[in-house]
Amino acid sequence: MNYQAKNLHPNAFEADHYHPRSTHPELTLDMHNLRPAHVSCNRSRGTKQPQTNLGPTTTNW
Repeated sequence: MNYQAKNLHPNAFEADHYHPRSTHPELTLDMHNLRPAHVSCNRSRGTKQPQTNLGPTTTNW
């Protein structure tokens, strides 16, 4: 995740609603329902169920 990337860049940070707002509108403003995501990952997930795996890292440590 690139916190310096410009808004809407595929690797930029975006707050993801773990439980989608469309199916859980009562959790829209619940901070415990938010998690960091890449813009591209968040947009491609849409309203699908969240995945629990972390996937590959974007930086070589």
